[in-house]
Amino acid sequence: MMNNFSLADQVESIVVEHCAYKAALNKLHDVYDNSIRGSRHNSVAIIGESGTGKSTLIYSLLAEAPRRKHNDGWYIPILYLALPNTPNLKNTYEQILRALGDPLYSKGTLGDKLQKILVLLKACQTKIIIIDEYQRLIDRQTKKKILDISEMAKDFMDMDIGIIVSGLPSCEPVILESSQFKRRMLSSVYLKRFNISKTRDTNEFKSILDSYQKTLEQSFKNVPMLSSPHFVNAFFCASGGFIGYVSKIITQTVINAIKSKKRSLDWKDFSDAWKYSVPDHTVWNHAGDPFSPTFELAQIPNYVKLAHEVGWDEVRNNPNYTKQSRRRVTPSQVFQK
Repeated sequence: MMNNFSLADQVESIVVEHCAYKAALNKLHDVYDNSIRGSRHNSVAIIGESGTGKSTLIYSLLAEAPRRKHNDGWYIPILYLALPNTPNLKNTYEQILRALGDPLYSKGTLGDKLQKILVLLKACQTKIIIIDEYQRLIDRQTKKKILDISEMAKDFMDMDIGIIVSGLPSCEPVILESSQFKRRMLSSVYLKRFNISKTRDTNEFKSILDSYQKTLEQSFKNVPMLSSPHFVNAFFCASGGFIGYVSKIITQTVINAIKSKKRSLDWKDFSDAWKYSVPDHTVWNHAGDPFSPTFELAQIPNYVKLAHEVGWDEVRNNPNYTKQSRRRVTPSQVFQK
């Protein structure tokens, strides 16, 4: 077995291109190609909870068209921008200028900054701007929009630059209220958590666990069959159907094994990693340990709803969620549209 943490890095970097992921990546390719050929249908929104694969999708696209430094400056075909925690025009402009390589990003008026941005975007031959963490445009307390970014985006669109926005479901109303975006946008990309009560989701979940299995078997003598019904159920319950949590659990399992110099893995290793790495593991306290061989999912009423309580804090932390809405909105309504 590897005697360092390179295996954990390898596990953490695994990307399994399931059907929803492939469809989403294909749409991003279409947006990029449309922008290159000057089509006005060159924008899209990626909507999903944390852990559904939005970041993985974005990084895959960025890797296909990386930024490069030339003698006469930067070539940045796709510009990535994560909105500041409390965005305003000043810090947003400055973040864009920094991403474009401007060492004097903080100098000048707002008008000066915008003009520099437009000049640099042209010089860097930028075709797509990715605006991540779009839900930050909404104030958590007042639930009102902090910043109208559509006017800034209009300047980019007038240069035939495509816009990809990414965020939690709460940001969708902000996107759709902008006529500038709606005229240019393809239909939104929705990334959802898996639901093993659906045959297609179960099959894809199995294929994802198979990919992890192959990697683990390269370094451990014995690994439980992760695509067996028991472990499919276990990982669904433990992760709530979030691929991000599946990766987190398996990566932590590897880290723990390396630290303790184990050469084999069993259900207890995955259970310990789950309890260590997933804050919402307490959802299952009254139902038992999903990884235990004695765990019987069929005996738990409404197990899908219970599993979808994992990650429900993400919904509570969304700007559109209020204490008053708790009685009217349930995890199943949010995650199983």
